[in-house]
Amino acid sequence: MELYGGGQKYITAEAMLKCVPHVNLLQNSAGPFFPQADPGGNYAQTDVYAQTDVNAIDQWQVFLNSTVTLVKGETYTLSAMTNGVFSNTHDPVNASNKCVIWIGPPAYVVISGENTSTNTFTWNNDTGTYPFRVNRYGADSQVKCWNVKIEHGSQATDWTPCPLDS
Repeated sequence: MELYGGGQKYITAEAMLKCVPHVNLLQNSAGPFFPQADPGGNYAQTDVYAQTDVNAIDQWQVFLNSTVTLVKGETYTLSAMTNGVFSNTHDPVNASNKCVIWIGPPAYVVISGENTSTNTFTWNNDTGTYPFRVNRYGADSQVKCWNVKIEHGSQATDWTPCPLDS
């Protein structure tokens, strides 16, 4: 959403949200998020936005309807819930109950912490709007995450939906 005054664009909804403390910047963040063989139109057959083979150890999906606008050099805090264990290590060859949260593409950046439901990170990639990605590891894994929140600053607060959600 963009706001105009006198025919001139002067602020975006994303910029306006930045001014509100502890707002969830991740759109469509309730979940649950897990790789699904039928992702409900999140990716086209010709695009590689998921690996959902239930027999594969490395299962992942990019959720194109769940996006966040991040600014280079800014600090953010991620918080979420899982029925597994959060990790900051992508280990595609060893089965586990780990859940790894990423931002990307085009940047592929792990933002989840190790064994914690919150993690503070500084965005060192280009300013832009990026989709949300989740990995889980293990043949027929049931690990998922939900109530994901990305907010400015270094303090995690309770989950709320993004104000831009419809």
